[in-house]
Amino acid sequence: MSEKVAVLGAGICGLVASWTLARAGIECVVISASAGETEQSSGAWDVEPWTQALLPSATPPELAEFLSDLGLFRLASAKLQMVVASSSGVLRGAGGVGSGILDLSSYAGKNVGVAEVGRDDFDARWLARSFSEQHWAQQTGTRFVVAPLMGAYETAEANLPLAVFSHLLENEERSLSVTRSLERLRLTHPDLAVVLGGPWLGTRLHESSGTGFFASLPLPLFETLHPPEGPWGGRFERARTALLQRLTIRHEHARVVEMREDAEGVTLRLLDMSGTPFALERRYSKVIVATGGVLGGGTEIKPFAGGAQLGWSIHKPGPELSSGELGGWDPSLLPRGWLYDDQAAQAVRGQRVLRSAVSLLGTGTLGRAAARGRSLALRCLKQDS
Repeated sequence: MSEKVAVLGAGICGLVASWTLARAGIECVVISASAGETEQSSGAWDVEPWTQALLPSATPPELAEFLSDLGLFRLASAKLQMVVASSSGVLRGAGGVGSGILDLSSYAGKNVGVAEVGRDDFDARWLARSFSEQHWAQQTGTRFVVAPLMGAYETAEANLPLAVFSHLLENEERSLSVTRSLERLRLTHPDLAVVLGGPWLGTRLHESSGTGFFASLPLPLFETLHPPEGPWGGRFERARTALLQRLTIRHEHARVVEMREDAEGVTLRLLDMSGTPFALERRYSKVIVATGGVLGGGTEIKPFAGGAQLGWSIHKPGPELSSGELGGWDPSLLPRGWLYDDQAAQAVRGQRVLRSAVSLLGTGTLGRAAARGRSLALRCLKQDS
């Protein structure tokens, strides 16, 4: 058996699980086939859903240590919640922010410039007005004004797809253009404390070179939260790769199509996705299932006449199981004509297959997903003790 434990899923849940195991001296491998919910997240670190959190929710110390190792987030203090802005004009609280994202609580009562670069998906005038009218801004006396970044971008570039536009600043010549634009803005708007732009700062902000550049700008330049197509996923992937390399954990790009459990361990049938797909089988002592959503491939949608069925994508032979806990998923929320295959979901469990109660669609906060990953790893370690 080449690896003792297989962790299925390379999002925040699987990454915390593998980090916990590696620190305990357990050999493991991470297996994933595609980007999941973590890569599609906004870049905010939330322990509880932000619409429900009235007070800051402290991140547990063990998860704070993981985030420090990952090098991608700054956490709020236990007494003060961070405040972040979305590109849809909403200000809201957060338990932490990813690299490049503006924590407005550090600029409460000051003037914040909203960058105008001509993009249709980032209306600086409307956003400045929307932010200024919200309760937090009025309560703290924080003002949002339009900040034109003249000459930073060419007209033809303004409406490039976000995934392309966000990489422009990784070019040295473009970085100098933005620096000059911010220098002019500092002279024409001396009352500005910071500039808030869209998710345009590329994928390398957590690395030393990127941090050094943005720290040396004439005016601090930060971002709103990211939409699913923003560069946040790329930042997470780079940080994840670096962390797994430091821990000497192998990351295998493959899709699990079947698992067979016996008294000695678990056999996974994999479809290798690193090149031309081909099938192979691997044996492990235990398997941690840290993928559950449609995005990450843990859940599949099977159409049939008149509707569709949601169920786990991993086939695991075994006796039929009665309906049990559905991991917090409420089947009544399914659209009409859709079914939930709860037996298949329950089947992806066993003495050597560990799976937490996760939402079928993978929805939830990064903080909750991280806590699930730690819980799964601790259960695995407890069984070994």
